[in-house]
Amino acid sequence: NIQATIAYMHTRQYLPFQRMSEYFRDLCNLPISQGTICNLLDSFALKAQPAYDLIAQKVANEKVVGADETGIRVNGKNSWFWTWQSKFVTYVVFSKNRGTANINTNFSEGFLEAVLGHDCWESHFQTPCKTHQLCIAHLLRELIFFEQRFESNWATNFKRMLYDALELKKNLDQDHYKYPITERDKIKIS
Repeated sequence: NIQATIAYMHTRQYLPFQRMSEYFRDLCNLPISQGTICNLLDSFALKAQPAYDLIAQKVANEKVVGADETGIRVNGKNSWFWTWQSKFVTYVVFSKNRGTANINTNFSEGFLEAVLGHDCWESHFQTPCKTHQLCIAHLLRELIFFEQRFESNWATNFKRMLYDALELKKNLDQDHYKYPITERDKIKIS
């Protein structure tokens, strides 16, 4: 139970090792050092590695993959959590690198049979894939900028089309290729 609690505190509550150690010492009268916590979490990571590798393999074989990197500060230095996801699985890694080196380390083959959705970060464009798709949230942000800055009717119409497509997808509980042609055509024509 103590080991499971440590794993939970670390992976779900994001508690620092020092605070976990204090918790066990102060509330449970168990002197557990930060080193012991680190060693225990390392052993859990080794046990989980086969499942982690399977997740990476599943992402690598998908037809549509989303990619993103989120900055964090660790001990005062910039680092990143990288995420690659499909409809069913998500693969997350920590890195001190925001460049293509991290992509190459985790997905050296890229995603040759997949559409790679991302936020236009240059490293993602260096990833080998079938084609790239800009993240809709980022695309909408750019369209709003064009509307506000240039009063662009094209941007307004494109934004409306994206919202209509998202609404159609939300309301029809099936694969978008199976949507009634008339519904898709309404969006294409508008």
